[in-house]
Amino acid sequence: PALSRLDRHIAPQELETRCSPEAVVVAVGCYVQTGDTAQMDACIDLAIGNNRKKELPALLEAFLKEREAGSVGAQAFVGDLSRPVPYEAMMLTETSERTRAFIKIQDGCNAFCSYCIIPYARGRVRSRKAEDICREAAALARAGCREIVETAFEKAFVRAGGYDEYPDRVALAR
Repeated sequence: PALSRLDRHIAPQELETRCSPEAVVVAVGCYVQTGDTAQMDACIDLAIGNNRKKELPALLEAFLKEREAGSVGAQAFVGDLSRPVPYEAMMLTETSERTRAFIKIQDGCNAFCSYCIIPYARGRVRSRKAEDICREAAALARAGCREIVETAFEKAFVRAGGYDEYPDRVALAR
């Protein structure tokens, strides 16, 4: 369960009594994507999978409106990542660490190693468009960031139409 790491320190029932009754517990990411949403901890109000993270503010706002109207229970928003899906572009314009920022250029993996859950949790390989990478890097540089680190699960899989299509990496670095 999502709270299994907390279970060692705080029992879920005790956690619920400590929380405000108005609190909304949201589980986001790999656990939700690979787990059975019907079997999630009772204290989870919203479950949002990996390719729907960008929608979190809108989903939370809708949840709160429905709860205020008295017509809401736990909700799950999990997309099917077993087939190719577009890259979910999310962009930072500033970071709390002014010197270094991390820009995600690729997501997913096609390797399906026996020990790894990434292809199931993140889906198939998809690369970010070079223009989006440049736009994010420029915004971060304007905000004072001096170092940018590219992140990807498997940079060797970065596909045409994404980062590798950008011909001048020196310009990207500027």
